[in-house]
Amino acid sequence: MNEPEVFIYQLDSVFLKKRVLLATRRTSVAFRSEISRVLEESRIPYEFVYLEIGDRTVFPKLTHGEIGRFSAVIFESIKFYATLDIANRHFLDHYCRKFGIGIVLFTVQETQEPNTRIFKEFHFGIKAGVSDLRNVELNPSACVLRLTRAGGIIEEPPKSKWSVFFPNHSTYEAVEFATKETAYTTLNTNKQTSSHNVKFEDLVLKEGVSSTRFTTVLTDLGHLDGVRRIYFGNGLSFWLHKLLFLDGLAFVSRGNLAQSLERRIVVDIDDIFVGKAGIRMTKEDVRVSYSLKFYNTILLYSHG
Repeated sequence: MNEPEVFIYQLDSVFLKKRVLLATRRTSVAFRSEISRVLEESRIPYEFVYLEIGDRTVFPKLTHGEIGRFSAVIFESIKFYATLDIANRHFLDHYCRKFGIGIVLFTVQETQEPNTRIFKEFHFGIKAGVSDLRNVELNPSACVLRLTRAGGIIEEPPKSKWSVFFPNHSTYEAVEFATKETAYTTLNTNKQTSSHNVKFEDLVLKEGVSSTRFTTVLTDLGHLDGVRRIYFGNGLSFWLHKLLFLDGLAFVSRGNLAQSLERRIVVDIDDIFVGKAGIRMTKEDVRVSYSLKFYNTILLYSHG
């Protein structure tokens, strides 16, 4: 992506440009389109690096003099990051530690190949291809939450394949949970008797539902190797993950890519004064708008 200007921010004793490095395969058209749309809507410049097999991936220059060219790195797949050749992996991780930035990792490739995999160097495991997850909720104490707020439950998230995480280190903090409900049937006896004396007529079928809670978004606070990371078990087609993605960028960039918390509401002047009953502004509305001044809220009225 070509941008006319990229702002430079100072982080502690280093300088960084407000730009994202996006590592993906050339064939991942849908993923590139989806994530670039969110970045463009948020006015975050980005640059692609196309991942190749073996040691053929060529990363762009990460620094310009003493200035870091990227405030965050995004990988389409954990597997692609974990299997980078030694030189590229050292090159990238060294840059992240030097400039204090981190990595956002998705599981696009993992969900295409359902399996369970242990990443020993990261001290966690992943189970891919999990379907029919329900009741998505956020960890209210997760440090990554900024734009996103915890408190509600999304009963029916997108019906797609998910990856779930099993961390085994104190550096990890769960951000999002989801549950999988499984129906079961057992054969029990309705009488108090030993298992050796059970009669067929005393047996009854018992049906029920078991619920398993999984971690679907996970943050690495950087205590393991000095690099912050955030892992997503599903893509950005889920609206909640778009918000968490923006919060994740703020987290791994240590605020360089944080979105403003300022919000503005535009109200059509016609609806205020000459709208039909139910829309027209009332005396109580005026009192409320006046009281907002005491909460540092700016109200501007303009005619045009």
